[in-house]
Amino acid sequence: MNLRLANWEESLDKKAADEYNALRRSLLRKDGFGLFFVRCSPVVGETIIEKVKQDIPQKKIKVLRLKKSIDNLYDLIENKADNEKIDILFISGLEHSLYEYEKNKFSDNSYERYSYSWRGIPRILGYLNLQRELFRDDFKFSFVFLIPSFAINYFINRAPDFFDWRSGLFEFIPNQKIINQINFDNFSQCTPEQCKWEILELEAIAKERDLTTEERANLAYKQFLFSMKSEEYENAIEYIDQYLEFNSNDRVWTLRGLALVRLERFEQAIASYDKAIELEPDNERAWIELGFALVQLERLEEAIASYDKAIELKPDNYEAWIRRGLVLGKLERLEEEIESYDKAIELKPDDAQTWFYRGITLVQLGRSSEAIESYDKAIQYKYQR
Repeated sequence: MNLRLANWEESLDKKAADEYNALRRSLLRKDGFGLFFVRCSPVVGETIIEKVKQDIPQKKIKVLRLKKSIDNLYDLIENKADNEKIDILFISGLEHSLYEYEKNKFSDNSYERYSYSWRGIPRILGYLNLQRELFRDDFKFSFVFLIPSFAINYFINRAPDFFDWRSGLFEFIPNQKIINQINFDNFSQCTPEQCKWEILELEAIAKERDLTTEERANLAYKQFLFSMKSEEYENAIEYIDQYLEFNSNDRVWTLRGLALVRLERFEQAIASYDKAIELEPDNERAWIELGFALVQLERLEEAIASYDKAIELKPDNYEAWIRRGLVLGKLERLEEEIESYDKAIELKPDDAQTWFYRGITLVQLGRSSEAIESYDKAIQYKYQR
């Protein structure tokens, strides 16, 4: 058996087996038009498709995976039904259309995000409401919509005419253990749009669960990270503040400062970094980020002192030496600037950018031959990569 099929229930509630068996029996018995909704994650949805194909081989099972926003689902299905024999049609990815419609509201209006204001109707849901009789009359097979938790709320509130015709609603909601795990194995590949969906999904799950204080804090932290990745920095600060109500530590205060810097709220960022340093004076990252925020406010001497502290904590911190050099350049302390770049080059000889900065400063000092040597090194290392 496929390993994913063998282990799929591990990430679900105990009632998952009963839910799946109820879905399987319903699909097996149903002839003609049927409308089923399955609340699940995309990964679980794919596993359900595989398992149904394995358990009901006598049915003609097809899958429509939507990869982008659409307006009219009927037309897509009509084309598919004309060319293929279908008993069960799984549909996944409808959340693309919901998110495309709602993204501005969720990005710009935190009140509506938290209150679930249901103003307006996404075009896809409007069409489904209007075309439900066409679905029933023209398609003599079962539809199975595989959609995440937040999308179910959209159907209930904005497509009630269509949703009310459902033959069943089956829920495969992650259990508490999985909700609380922050697993970012694929986080670097998560697009900003996917991160926004994750935030919506976590918000929907939070509304469905009676979470403990620790669980709610962990959920807020995960939402913060996804908000940072999707560049929704105001939202990120709201989430990290929720987390800090339960867990205050230097690393989190540093992360909060980073979000504030993205919003160019440098005074507030400095206050966050100061709090991080108060909790852990040896937090080298907080000292470096504090230096950057101070530079933005032209508090250059304080910035150098901050970078010096970071270097004191970790003398081989390449980033601190580079940033220190740049600030010394702003103060026209050019010889000291060169010394900082030389130390950075000692730590990382093949960094083209540092050689380039060094060349600029050498030109300012009138040391042209040395500057040319630095530029040559910059060119050499840039094109070696």
